[in-house]
Amino acid sequence: MRKIAVLFLIIPILIILSGCDQAKDEAKTITKDATKTITSFLPTSKLYAVRVNDKWGYIDKTGKLVINPQFEVAESFSEGLAAVKIDGKDGYIDKTGKIIITIPNEASTSTSTYTYISPFLQAESFSEGLAEVKIGGKYGYIDKTGKLVINPQFDSTYGFTEGLAAVKIGSKWGYIDKTGKYVINPQFEDNNTGRFSEGLANVKIGDKWGYIDKTGKYAINPQFDWAGPFS
Repeated sequence: MRKIAVLFLIIPILIILSGCDQAKDEAKTITKDATKTITSFLPTSKLYAVRVNDKWGYIDKTGKLVINPQFEVAESFSEGLAAVKIDGKDGYIDKTGKIIITIPNEASTSTSTYTYISPFLQAESFSEGLAEVKIGGKYGYIDKTGKLVINPQFDSTYGFTEGLAAVKIGSKWGYIDKTGKYVINPQFEDNNTGRFSEGLANVKIGDKWGYIDKTGKYAINPQFDWAGPFS
């Protein structure tokens, strides 16, 4: 039963990851060699979260369970770490399944004392060496040792891309660098304020979207009903 559960979870992973007609055609013609067919599209070095009997674990591209199902929630690996929830507690694991970072307790005033915090999604994936965590109702950033490098002070955050991260204070969004300093002051209005990609970020002023550069200057003036990131 475990193998069957894993197999059916790999199928949608293939379609999502590949995004191409060939992969979809392969998925439609799966036979007893399904595992071999599916996993041939997956990078060899990655681990993938799968759910077995209400618990999450991780498989490699062959479908082999590398980290046994034990988590209530499991995020994708990013920069060698994955955010997980086990027994109602949150933290980060490495690719052996070992918990190597725990989140500072909301009640603790010491940033050197680390315990778990819940609920889940208070700990986000790592991006450019930092991850967002929520402590005491505010978001900040930790490094891969679990040290708080940007104190919790934001109402909402995104991960870092191209050296900057979108953060929200009150109802406005701006951008900070990895020291926590504002590079672009809060002034944008939508929760979908974008991450930087190819040097530009999609932002909303009033009811129109445009694109700014890393100085906060408009590279493309607001004129669109919606705008996504460059890729």
